[in-house]
Amino acid sequence: MLPVAVLPIAGLLLGIGSANFSWIPSLVSDIMAMSGDAVFSNLALIFAIGVALGSVTMKASPD
Repeated sequence: MLPVAVLPIAGLLLGIGSANFSWIPSLVSDIMAMSGDAVFSNLALIFAIGVALGSVTMKASPD
């Protein structure tokens, strides 16, 4: 579920950061665009981490 949860947030950051709205300072816009781009650049790694976390079985501790 990690990649599914991260992608919409990264898409919003990349979209809003790339739009260059007049009410957002350019530094904030650049940081938003770079952070969204960083997620999409490392998408394969994020999916690999999600697969690894999804395949781990947790054993219940006896109480």
